[in-house]
Amino acid sequence: MTTQLNEAVFCKENFATVLRQFRKSYRLSQQSLADDLATNHSLFKNINQSMVSLWEKGTILPSLNRRVGLANFFNQCYQYDEHELKVVIKARKHKTAINEKPNIYNYNINQIKEFWFDEMTEDEKALIYNAHASQSGYDFNETIEHIDCKRLKVVCFYYNNSIIGHLAFCAAQNGLIKLASVVAIDKNIKMNIFKFIQTLSSDLMLVIPSFIKYYSHMLNDIYLEEIKNDSPITLHAGKSEVVFNNPFVKHVLDGNDDLALLRFEQHND
Repeated sequence: MTTQLNEAVFCKENFATVLRQFRKSYRLSQQSLADDLATNHSLFKNINQSMVSLWEKGTILPSLNRRVGLANFFNQCYQYDEHELKVVIKARKHKTAINEKPNIYNYNINQIKEFWFDEMTEDEKALIYNAHASQSGYDFNETIEHIDCKRLKVVCFYYNNSIIGHLAFCAAQNGLIKLASVVAIDKNIKMNIFKFIQTLSSDLMLVIPSFIKYYSHMLNDIYLEEIKNDSPITLHAGKSEVVFNNPFVKHVLDGNDDLALLRFEQHND
């Protein structure tokens, strides 16, 4: 089974067979898979055991969005045919250019320092201001105002003496942590920062700002509560473990956001 899975690729042509292989490898019944899908993403909210059975028999082919979502659920990418790729390329036009270019050099975090933002030097603050504006497109102070943060803590991640990422958040109060800014020089560093956030926020509620529309739509899709405000920055709240244990979130954090883009494109059509 392991060899078969290593060679199995989710695609339109063999979707039914591969879906069945992965479901069995995860030791999920058809009902359990339907329940897990519905619990984790609104794209699958009406799915039941009978529907999964029809997919696996090849009687019904799920939509492209659901095929991509099912692959992502099992932490797999979907292999597009020529027609499907045209649909995905259209959806990818919504993708921000931020962090698209890979780093030439490999950096590893070898030092972490925590600060109260109001105790940082003006030069240190300027680094945070500029990095946040560059990656989010929003003014840092404007962001803090919108999330209603009283006192801000900043965690800086270093390679030797150079900052390669930062996290800014409101210290936990009443079981709540408000994220304000997450910036990193590449995907790997950002993944490490999110792991830090996961540990930091264990058993707590997270408030997550979204500076990109399709990410905001994705947070709605995974059933996080949207906090109504007058800001262009959307805010969502949810339990930390719900966020980080969601298989669709894990796939996006790995840098694969085609499903979020496809859903956003569908929403805007």
